[in-house]
Amino acid sequence: MFSVNHSCFHASRIITPLNSETSTSAHLPVLSVRQLSSEEKNQKCIEILQGKAELFELITHGETLLAVKSTEPAKPTKSPDEVMREKSAAILQLREQLFEVLNENTDEVYGQTRQGVTDEQVSAYVKMVQELYELNGNKPYGHHSGPIFGDMRALQEGREVPDLIYNRGSIQCG
Repeated sequence: MFSVNHSCFHASRIITPLNSETSTSAHLPVLSVRQLSSEEKNQKCIEILQGKAELFELITHGETLLAVKSTEPAKPTKSPDEVMREKSAAILQLREQLFEVLNENTDEVYGQTRQGVTDEQVSAYVKMVQELYELNGNKPYGHHSGPIFGDMRALQEGREVPDLIYNRGSIQCG
């Protein structure tokens, strides 16, 4: 069932593909119908010509509409673990671009922002860490010895983020 101008319809017949010798009749639910903009129409025509979409004739209560259906396979949905790993990797990469740790593996270890890094970039990094922390149920994510885990732990404990010397001194946990 779908709505056009607040009127509900059922598709009584769908002929697939247009100009084909074969057609199928079925009562199928249609999720939505909307008018395409000129730009969208042009894009759909390109997709049809490239074989990425098929054109269908949709008949409702004797009224014929043209419909487009993608032939591209749906992108697989990522698991929550995959999403977390990807976000964590992106955050770690950004962290390495923004910050540096000096005198690592000593009692004199300290961290600082790299030359040219702005406060806005640091704030964006902290926001990404907070989002990952919240996405993980307000608890640290990753291996307990990693820098992202250390930043989330600092967040959890109300300390400054990033914790640039977490697990970087002379005594480290594996």
